[in-house]
Amino acid sequence: MDMANENDHIIASPTVLQVIEQFVVAMRADPGIADDAIARLDNLLRKGIVPKPDVINAALFEPPPEGHT
Repeated sequence: MDMANENDHIIASPTVLQVIEQFVVAMRADPGIADDAIARLDNLLRKGIVPKPDVINAALFEPPPEGHT
């Protein structure tokens, strides 16, 4: 596996980061996905943790609490 686990955080390989970038490009091409939702999901994927499905759902469909991004 190309990822190393360090204190429950995943250090993404350059390949994984490229996949995330292409995923973001594909989402931006979809007019049905709001820009702020894309930004939240992108931030979530780059945090270095494996998000749970409900956290991914919240990033895509719910605005973050005030004062958080």
